[in-house]
Amino acid sequence: LNKETSFLTKSQKKILVSVSISQRKDEDGNFIGYFLSLIDISESKKFQQKLEEEVDRQTNRLKEKIEELESFQKLLVGRELKMVELKEEIEELKGKLEKYNNLKT
Repeated sequence: LNKETSFLTKSQKKILVSVSISQRKDEDGNFIGYFLSLIDISESKKFQQKLEEEVDRQTNRLKEKIEELESFQKLLVGRELKMVELKEEIEELKGKLEKYNNLKT
């Protein structure tokens, strides 16, 4: 069994501990007791919390950058489509102008 829990020290400070319990058996396999260990994991948990917060901050920062890039891409694609539309319109107008010039002569 391995669980996490908290304890209060003599000075009433709360600490997080990992509790491990296992059975002890003699050479013949007979149960003779338990082995219990308590390990202070307070600092590990604080460090883990800081890492998780940093991951969240970086994830949010990357989401914002992705949104900026998606907006920029939409702007560029829209601009490119408008340029294609204008080129087609120019070609159409050139054709009309050429027909007009041919009719004049």
